[in-house]
Amino acid sequence: MNRPVTIYALCEPSTNEIRYIGQTKNPDTRLYFHVMESRSTPTYRKSRWINLLMELDCPPVFCTIVVVDADRADEEEVRQIQQGRIAGLNLLNRSAMAIGGVAKQRKQAQAKQRKRNIFRN
Repeated sequence: MNRPVTIYALCEPSTNEIRYIGQTKNPDTRLYFHVMESRSTPTYRKSRWINLLMELDCPPVFCTIVVVDADRADEEEVRQIQQGRIAGLNLLNRSAMAIGGVAKQRKQAQAKQRKRNIFRN
């Protein structure tokens, strides 16, 4: 059975404006990990935003958009990002295709290919 996946938004705490859309199987801990990740990748726009909010002691608000089966999660995340951009949201997502599953799989495949190339030479 597919574990449900939450498509979520990180929102500006003072206005509830959606700034980032993502997906997670663990909604209870995902905001915490965004905060931790923002410390290690401070050059990303999302990280700069989160770090600024944390300096103000005002973390982003985690909002569930929809819960879907895992096999639909990537497609739904892309759809939500695209709809947000069409609606004029100032999203901090790097691209509509920078989705959890696809981006992670692509990076893993690229890393494996680099290792193969190193051992071939």
